[in-house]
Amino acid sequence: MNMKIILSLAFIMLITSNVFAIANTNSVIDGLYLNVNLLNQNPDPARAGEIIELRFSIQNQGNADADNLTATIDYGYPFFEIPGEENSRIINKIFPFQSSNNAQILRYKLFVDKDTPNGIYEINLKIKKANQEITNIYKFNISIIGKEYAQIITINKSNIDFGVVENLDFLITNTGNSPLKNIVFSWTESTETLLPVNSDNTKYIKFLDVGQSTTISYNVMANSNSTPGLYKLNLTLNFENENTINTTLNTIAGIFVGGKTDFDITFSESDSGIVSLSIANVGNNPAYSVNIIIPEQENYTTSGSNSSIIGNLDKGDYTISSFNISSKRIVDFNQSQPIENRTRTETMPTQNRNNLLKVKVEYTDSLGQRNSIIKEINIQQRTTTTLTNTTAAVSQFGRRTTTKNTNGYVYAIIGIIIMGVGIYGFKKYTKNANKKKI
Repeated sequence: MNMKIILSLAFIMLITSNVFAIANTNSVIDGLYLNVNLLNQNPDPARAGEIIELRFSIQNQGNADADNLTATIDYGYPFFEIPGEENSRIINKIFPFQSSNNAQILRYKLFVDKDTPNGIYEINLKIKKANQEITNIYKFNISIIGKEYAQIITINKSNIDFGVVENLDFLITNTGNSPLKNIVFSWTESTETLLPVNSDNTKYIKFLDVGQSTTISYNVMANSNSTPGLYKLNLTLNFENENTINTTLNTIAGIFVGGKTDFDITFSESDSGIVSLSIANVGNNPAYSVNIIIPEQENYTTSGSNSSIIGNLDKGDYTISSFNISSKRIVDFNQSQPIENRTRTETMPTQNRNNLLKVKVEYTDSLGQRNSIIKEINIQQRTTTTLTNTTAAVSQFGRRTTTKNTNGYVYAIIGIIIMGVGIYGFKKYTKNANKKKI
């Protein structure tokens, strides 16, 4: 039993001595004793998606010199070669008994993959003498942190109307490889046309993990006295990474203030089929190239032109437009009246939906886009046409003058004439009677 133990120990010692010999042989180049150190790296720790510079110090602490040493940096993922950068350096001469004052300094640059997660990664420096197979390998650990970066991906609106409280959302996403904390977001608009309502312009986010998004919401209002147009928002994002390093991101975004508007259309007056409509811009934006159209519809029809171009309407402005409109409904003749007073009458009750007239408004908004709005109005029209003559004239400004000849006017004139003749005859008779008495 003792013999077996002795033989086993001897075998283990033989293997160990051979391994040691191989390692010792690989670390010696013709008696040189090299002391290789990583002096520094920039940045430290390395950052994903950026370039890292490595500085190595090489000292020959042996008693022999050497010529033509090749020092090559060896690496794998996440490191990549930078185009134009050499991975090998030639040391023409290295002297014995070197100290830190006369050590050889070698610099290398590598690119770190942008998707590299946090961690420790290995880099090797291989040193070899010309015409020899022996290579000394020196291993170094490089610390890498993921790149912290947050991005304001989207804003939920491209335009804000004047004088109306609207919701404005900013979507913020951590697009880097490192978690973010203590995020402070703010925005400003230099002309103060657009301002936050019910809060200030700053919001705080405690933590945002890699790939995570969050929405920051504001209630905002645009000054109704401002000019429609594109305004610049200055956006600021301040955050910390895991090592409490502060980063500030400044960017801009454009938002259009202005846009669509609204109209109020009311029945103005009607006479002999001529219907006048009052059109007012009741929105907060101007309207350009406004066109009023009476479209095809079930209850009404137009004779002549069914559209009227009224030009531009600023907010609060109004104008009047007239159309020759007739109803498609059945007319009712009042047969019970005497022939001289008989009228043809069409009455449209105000509560009847058949009374609603569709009016289309086409206009160009302050964004330069063409829009159309359909309005339904109750024209409250009672059009009565008597059997006597009726004439109506429409001026170029939409105003009408109407002259009517009725039986009442004729009878009044005849009565005045008869009264005049009677008075004249009575005076003549009185004058003749007085002459006879004399």
